[in-house]
Amino acid sequence: MADQSADQHSSISSFYSSSNIRTGVYDCCSALFISNDTIQEVMAKFLEDVNLGMNSTNHDKSCVKCFVTYIESFPNGHERGRYLGIEVRGIQVRVILLRLKPHQYDMSSKSFSLPKFEAYDSTDMFDFLAECLAIFTKEHNLQEHNLPLGVAFFSPLLKKSLTFVQIPQCNKDLFVRDSEKENVVAMMRNSIAKRNDVFVGDIFALNNTAGTLLCGAWTDRSCLLALYHGIGFNICYVEKIEHVGTYKGEPTGNRVIINTECGAFGDDGKLSFLQTTFDKQVGNFISLETGARQRHLLKSGGWGSR
Repeated sequence: MADQSADQHSSISSFYSSSNIRTGVYDCCSALFISNDTIQEVMAKFLEDVNLGMNSTNHDKSCVKCFVTYIESFPNGHERGRYLGIEVRGIQVRVILLRLKPHQYDMSSKSFSLPKFEAYDSTDMFDFLAECLAIFTKEHNLQEHNLPLGVAFFSPLLKKSLTFVQIPQCNKDLFVRDSEKENVVAMMRNSIAKRNDVFVGDIFALNNTAGTLLCGAWTDRSCLLALYHGIGFNICYVEKIEHVGTYKGEPTGNRVIINTECGAFGDDGKLSFLQTTFDKQVGNFISLETGARQRHLLKSGGWGSR
């Protein structure tokens, strides 16, 4: 019996150590290997798009939009106080209470399911966010404390200032008719003002990746870049204002966070040379099923989760 088991083990080992098997696997996966020359080419194309995105004349020609966030000051880890937050992510809304002490934080949160609002006026979504905020603040006895409120979106935002924020394009999972024309901050404040059961102080809106960079800077002041890699893909980084041709108004500092929206890199075909047979097969299936764009297929986990 032992001899038979040994023979089986030997046969299996021989099968998997076969040079033919190794060669076949290598040949199959060889298209996935990226050379240094290819990496340099991608870097050059990406830098070209970033520079176009920050150029006021050629901004519209770039897939990498490099939206200015107008966030010019950064946390130092010594902040104190309580802050409210609303995180809008796909079909979920999370309301947050953040308590800050020097180099310490404590957080409470509550999640809500976001209804579909395609058939409604854009105000309905912000009314729902205000309702979620009212429920949460009542549970924590915060209705009349006038705490600052930050609203984070997992989507592109076009900021004209810290308090004038627009949605540049519709998101089929979240945003509704005409919402891209509205000031998100004003709509949030108007929806809260309709109620008499919740009151807040200053309201700010930002992209989730910019928020990630601020969190990193709070932990480590040398943090200058944040990357989001999930169903989507995005990078925010700190840039010298003198290099940002799309900046409007008078700066309050010499640096600003840029929301690259680099998930769109390659939408113009720049990355077509990177596509393998596997990418094309998966891309065709996902695009037909969900309308997904190339930007997420090559860089994010969106297609993998499908």
